[in-house]
Amino acid sequence: VDVYWTTASEQNSAWFDVERKEATGGFTTVATIPAAGTSTNVLNYGIKDADVERGRVYVYRLKSVDKDGKYSYSIEVEVAVGGLSGMEISDAIVTPYSGTSSVNYSITSDGTVELGLYDMMGRRVQTLDNGYRESGIHTVEVNSSDLSSGLYQLVLKVDSETAVGTIRVVK
Repeated sequence: VDVYWTTASEQNSAWFDVERKEATGGFTTVATIPAAGTSTNVLNYGIKDADVERGRVYVYRLKSVDKDGKYSYSIEVEVAVGGLSGMEISDAIVTPYSGTSSVNYSITSDGTVELGLYDMMGRRVQTLDNGYRESGIHTVEVNSSDLSSGLYQLVLKVDSETAVGTIRVVK
């Protein structure tokens, strides 16, 4: 599982703990990443969590810790590794030359699909697909005209299952 996040600025930040839990149980820290301390620049962070098993559902959150010991948590994001029913979603890059990119996703059984594009703060910025879809491969277009450069998450939900991909916007 690739876990990415971006800060617009930082003040008095010490580190970030990437925390994970299975659908039931408590959170554990899977990585600790040093923070910039103080910065007015956009900074990108990320880790790869390789200690996961196919067919399992995990919940991730980010704990941001300041130098004075104060901390806050991000929203929680649920990830089904490998998709419980074989769901997959492709990663994509949108360049300034095209302004759009195709994203493919596949589902192995019919169901109600919701495909959203989220910024790294967990806010939905676009709904890419929504409705009942038959099993198979589907393609949607991502338009980057209203998006800033950076990483975004593609979150595919089919009934009670979730798969996550990433999209990088380069302007």
